[in-house]
Amino acid sequence: MEKILRTVYNKPRLSKALRLVSHLAGIFAFCLFLYVSICSALSSPLSAVKLCITLGVSYVIVSLARKIINAPRPYEIYSFYEAPPKEKKGVSFPSRHTFLVFAIATLCLPMYPLPSVILFILGGLLAVSRVLIGIHFIRDVLCGALLGVVSSLIGLLTLFPYT
Repeated sequence: MEKILRTVYNKPRLSKALRLVSHLAGIFAFCLFLYVSICSALSSPLSAVKLCITLGVSYVIVSLARKIINAPRPYEIYSFYEAPPKEKKGVSFPSRHTFLVFAIATLCLPMYPLPSVILFILGGLLAVSRVLIGIHFIRDVLCGALLGVVSSLIGLLTLFPYT
């Protein structure tokens, strides 16, 4: 793993491209969630509230778990990082970015399948990019993705039982 991270770190253009992928996936996820929330609010304000509760509660739980676990990031462990990709220390597990993208993709899937599938693909690219940049370990992004899907499924099944 260290050899791959070192290779990416020593190729600034590749690192920059991977960061761009990470940012674009997050922006697309935010825009999709905003669109779905607005459409839901127009048809049923309660649906929009339920969507926000589902995402918000699980986001808080994941954030608290990260603080409690406080796992180090790859750039804290491997010594070759002269300029770390982030200033932040710890709170690597699970990946909150990956969690959010997969949670939003899952929440939006019943209403907007095509954009959700695109978001799942972008989420996979985001996860890979965050690992290659050295911000997260593979376990961080896998757990983040799994938690995103599971928490959204639980929210959909409990808050939207008849949809």
